[in-house]
Amino acid sequence: MSLESRYKSASFGRLAMIFAGIMFLFLALSASQTAEKIQREYERRLLKTLETSLDPLITQTSDESYVFHRFQNMISIAREKGINSNELASAVAESANQYKIPVKAFFYQHNTLVKSFNASTEELPLFTNLLSRLALKGPAFDEAQRQVHQSLMAAFGPGHRLELLKMSKAMQKRYKYREDDQFYYWNTFPDGIGVFFIATKVPAFMNRFTIINSKPSNFGAGNPNAHQWVAPAGLTEDQTAAARIKARLSGQSHTFANDCLWYFIDDETGAFLCRITPQASVEEQRPKWANNLLTIAAFLCGITLLLYLTAISGFLPGARLCDWLDSLSIKYRIIGLFAMASVFPVIFTFLIGATSMADRQEVIENSIVAESIAAIEPLEKLYNVHLTQSEALGHDLRQALLHEPASEEMFQRYLNKHSLPRALARLEVRDGEGKTLFSTDDREVHGVAEAMDILSRIAIKLHAPSRLGASANKISPAEIVSESVMSTDEIGMATIIRQRARQWIFEMGTFPTTWYWDVYPDIATGPAFMCVTTQLLDSYLTQIKDFLSKIKPETDSIQLSTELNYHFSNFSIHPQRPGLPYKELLRAAVASFRTNRVVFREMQINGRPYWATIKPEKRINTNVFIHLISQQERLKSLEPLKWRLFTGGVFALFISLIGAMLITKLIILPVGDLNSGINAIRERHKDFRIPVRRDDEFGALATA
Repeated sequence: MSLESRYKSASFGRLAMIFAGIMFLFLALSASQTAEKIQREYERRLLKTLETSLDPLITQTSDESYVFHRFQNMISIAREKGINSNELASAVAESANQYKIPVKAFFYQHNTLVKSFNASTEELPLFTNLLSRLALKGPAFDEAQRQVHQSLMAAFGPGHRLELLKMSKAMQKRYKYREDDQFYYWNTFPDGIGVFFIATKVPAFMNRFTIINSKPSNFGAGNPNAHQWVAPAGLTEDQTAAARIKARLSGQSHTFANDCLWYFIDDETGAFLCRITPQASVEEQRPKWANNLLTIAAFLCGITLLLYLTAISGFLPGARLCDWLDSLSIKYRIIGLFAMASVFPVIFTFLIGATSMADRQEVIENSIVAESIAAIEPLEKLYNVHLTQSEALGHDLRQALLHEPASEEMFQRYLNKHSLPRALARLEVRDGEGKTLFSTDDREVHGVAEAMDILSRIAIKLHAPSRLGASANKISPAEIVSESVMSTDEIGMATIIRQRARQWIFEMGTFPTTWYWDVYPDIATGPAFMCVTTQLLDSYLTQIKDFLSKIKPETDSIQLSTELNYHFSNFSIHPQRPGLPYKELLRAAVASFRTNRVVFREMQINGRPYWATIKPEKRINTNVFIHLISQQERLKSLEPLKWRLFTGGVFALFISLIGAMLITKLIILPVGDLNSGINAIRERHKDFRIPVRRDDEFGALATA
């Protein structure tokens, strides 16, 4: 190998090109991974934003909210403008004409009917004194319930009693009347105004959407079962249907079609809402710095490789650049190398840090959902407490009736013992002849009384036939039919009749009811049959409120609930806490309930960011639970990582600076001294002396 070739192989310029090329290659690879992660995070955030933007529309178009908002609008006008104001009459007319909800509206002042709208002559007698009757207590209320029982059945259908109406105060109730869903709502206010509303007809979902979304917008809707579509602005119904099919085929809630990003949310009825955003806008807002860094690093890596190849081949421009780099002072060469050695680690630290931070935050958010669901789970299991309490109540009452006659005071005492509410709790005690010794049911009101006659006789006949006495051979036609029905396993009654002293759970009306019954075969007189029932709904709601009220507010988590289900809703958050974004929380709760899934939202509370996990309760289907967790508290775990990344970058710069200073003292300064000596010899400066700074090779050269 020639001397020139060996000189070129040791060229600083080639070494600098190789070093720079390797650094640019690593930089391009790091930027590629970072860009991919940032793009995924951007798309995830974008889809979450589109999903959240549908919350207000879901709330406005759900039939519960749609009706509730009309009711609240009338209440607000009645309290502000007066019951006899023209504005109130206009609001009632607007509900029917614009929103297609005909409302029978009754307005009271101190429980006296003052004004009614759309009520028939036959209905006025019932509603004239309805609020005053609902305000009664004790025997007066029981008498009022008998008086209006038939009228309530005529107005609302079977299963409606005055006691049930009283329990639904300030709560919107859905009920079935002649195959149609209707709603009623009643309430009284501190200023003396009272209201009772009945929404007799609610428009279908697509009609509600068209009314709410009257002007073309970025939102659309559809009911595939009815082949009905409302397209977003600038698109057709066929394009909407095609985008919907494309999203479902991909198994995702979003898709790209017709130069738009579509996001779909399904309602529990099979209908859907959608939101579009232009694909150009999606690309325009996409973060590009990592991609730009990738492009620049890859371009510089390619240029560096090209320069190196042309340098070793002796062609331009690589050879010219290599010669120029070789001609630089050793001081500038070393400074250049250390600059590259310090800048690139800092860039790598930043890229790796950005990726790590995004990964850690996503992991934290996923763990937040799991943590919130775990926190909600005890609320969902509270019904088990009621089951235990009600079963213990049945056992205690069964034993107590052996020594104490049944009475209201006795029943209330044992309810208090087991922390169960009196409302909707029932106790029935019969003797061997089937005669009622005690009953909380009113035969004129409760239809279950006749069924209890038959049930008690069949139970006594099966398990304590000796207690029947003279009525043993008396069998009514109703008993013959009922006994044949109850003896079959198809409807599940045969098992219940055969097994006594057990608690059973089944639906009576709307929500699950616990049922405990037993007979007394070992005694000759007194009770022969007893049955106690408690409705799970009433107890469960009370337990939830008590549980949430006892939880002390924490800095990083808040637990809430709202009574929201298919049958009733009050559109309020419990417990009330200052600073809560109630409107956002209720929108998210309705979205969770209507879509039947867990939703995850971000919102501000008193200026602090929180994550909100909203989950519909599925055990009894009464509540939607909300769990809030502070972002600041949870993201504190990222602070050490941020400091490590910052410290790593600063440390890399510091080490590079120290290294440059050491190299300057160790190499550049002695070489500069030698260069000064050579120049002194050349210029015949005999008095110049090179300083001897060390005892190494440089020191020997300086001495020579």
